[in-house]
Amino acid sequence: MARSLDLKHAKKYGFIGSILYLGSIIPYIGWFVYIVGIAFVLRALKILSEIFNDKKPFNYYFIGITIGTIAIFISSILIGIHYGNFNKMAIYTFVLWLLFIISAWLIRKSLIFISKYTKINLFKTTGNVFLIGAFLTMVLIGFLIIVVAVILQILSFRSLPESLNEK
Repeated sequence: MARSLDLKHAKKYGFIGSILYLGSIIPYIGWFVYIVGIAFVLRALKILSEIFNDKKPFNYYFIGITIGTIAIFISSILIGIHYGNFNKMAIYTFVLWLLFIISAWLIRKSLIFISKYTKINLFKTTGNVFLIGAFLTMVLIGFLIIVVAVILQILSFRSLPESLNEK
């Protein structure tokens, strides 16, 4: 007998949280909006992980987003302190770039699991675009690609059905 899996809360939290990611560009309050967005997306992934009885989607995303957020915070401070010292700034920028790639790789793994469970390939595409964007941040176009990935994440959560039938 098939049972219905309720996804409406995960859909709502993921959709709202992903929209809030874009709010990170707002002057002065962007970090706060970004952190609230992270909390909403993580709540959505926690719900999905519990529904599908697999902690990996939540854990990979949590670790990935944590690495990325801490890397941005610490490197912003270090680059500010050593502004004008090209060698140190170059090293910090390179380390930040590597951490972005690791972060995006973990986020991609999470979204691939969600794609597998929900049969929505847009999650997988979103993860791939995040990773491509992370690789290309060194040439700056990557930041624009990451914005595209966030928009795809918004669409991915929006395309989640209210429920899935489990067989």
